[in-house]
Amino acid sequence: MSANDATLGGAAINGSFLAEGLVDELSFLVAPALEVRRGSDHVVEFGEEGLAGKIELSLIASEPLSYGAVHLRYKAVRPG
Repeated sequence: MSANDATLGGAAINGSFLAEGLVDELSFLVAPALEVRRGSDHVVEFGEEGLAGKIELSLIASEPLSYGAVHLRYKAVRPG
């Protein structure tokens, strides 16, 4: 992490920051496990309308890790 990196928390905060164009990049670690309980947490949430048309994701990198996990990095871009 550099001095310009931030770790955000909470789906609603994440969605609001994305909608306002305050996020440059998203980083996800995907592990071979399933979370299927009712009411499972979301990574991003933004009201009833969602983020369609407000933000687009462009894959920067995909790195396979041990135990079948994958590190995905996306650039967050405002359309138009």
